[in-house]
Amino acid sequence: MITPVKNAFTVCPLGSSLVCQSQASDDLASRVDPFIGTSTNPIRDNGNTIPGAATPFGMLYWSPDNPDGTFYRYGDTTTRGFSLNYLSGAGCGTNGEIPILSILGIPQTPPPQYPLTYKGAYKPGDQKAEPGYYSVKFESGINVRLAAAPRSGIAELLYPAGGQDHTLLVDLSRNLSRVTDAQVKIQGKEITGSVDGGWFCSAENHYRIFFVIETEQVPDGFGTFDEIAVKPSVPLAKGRSTGAYITFVSTVRACTSRLESLTLASQTQD
Repeated sequence: MITPVKNAFTVCPLGSSLVCQSQASDDLASRVDPFIGTSTNPIRDNGNTIPGAATPFGMLYWSPDNPDGTFYRYGDTTTRGFSLNYLSGAGCGTNGEIPILSILGIPQTPPPQYPLTYKGAYKPGDQKAEPGYYSVKFESGINVRLAAAPRSGIAELLYPAGGQDHTLLVDLSRNLSRVTDAQVKIQGKEITGSVDGGWFCSAENHYRIFFVIETEQVPDGFGTFDEIAVKPSVPLAKGRSTGAYITFVSTVRACTSRLESLTLASQTQD
């Protein structure tokens, strides 16, 4: 089980030691509610904030995505996955690259062509968010737990016992604005690649994000896909509508899969 680490410190000016002692003994992080700003208010205004796992000034903002590519709302009941980076509180959709989704069974149709086929259903009350941590339970029985560090993150994915194979889907074809290129490679326990995005508020801005995903064990199967077909056992793919998946054979017991390390790096093109 992933447990979020909470740290807080207080700078005490001279002459106020009594007040600072009281503050230092309080867990300030426990007062933070990441869901603030994620609902629409009575005048139909939105904060467009993101509740996912993040650290202050970190590169990783691991948060749930709306299947239709719009901002997350607390009242949502489905997600296309958990993207690795976001800009919280923005007026225009941006980022949302590299959504990672846990599903049951092996993909049969290409996600870029049939995106709404691949989503997780949940109840809003089954979500939990704390500083640096987010979790949710899907109606399929899959439990997702995410935690973030400044430049990386870790996930624990608990699948129900028996039944279909346990799959991790990485769809690089979608973000909240526009994807112009992507590439992915599967080798052993690692999935590596990059995504080119941009056009924040329709501006001519571009960036490239590199990522590394490492699982606890070598998957039993893998494949890639584009907008035309799913390609089992093909480890490489390139293009604006592409992605990858890995699978683990289901057993009679509940399966726990961990993303041991997940790192991000970015390169601004212009």
